[in-house]
Amino acid sequence: MAEKLLEVKNLRTEFKRDKTWVTAVNNVSFSIQPGEILGLVGESGCGKTTFGRTVLQLYNPTSGKIIYDGDARDPRAVVQPGEAGEADETQEQEVGA
Repeated sequence: MAEKLLEVKNLRTEFKRDKTWVTAVNNVSFSIQPGEILGLVGESGCGKTTFGRTVLQLYNPTSGKIIYDGDARDPRAVVQPGEAGEADETQEQEVGA
C-alpha cells in the first residue's frame, strides 16, 4: 500500500460563542493516497468551510491529528477560530443557527 499523502484522525473543531461552545467539526477521520481526490458535500452551515480551514491549518483543531506526507503538523502556530477576521464570525453564525 502506498504511503498516505494526507491523513486526518478524529478531527474536532469548536468555536466559543458567548459562554457556550459550538461544535463545527466532530470526529472526522479519512486518508488520501497520492493521486486520489476527495469531495466534501453537505448542507449550508454543516462545517465544510471550518473543516477545510482546519485541515489547511488556518484553524487549530480542538482535538485530533492532521498528518501531511507522514509529518504530524504542529497546530500551535495556527489562528484560533474567531480570531481570523470578520468572515469567520459569519460562519460561526451559520453553524450556531
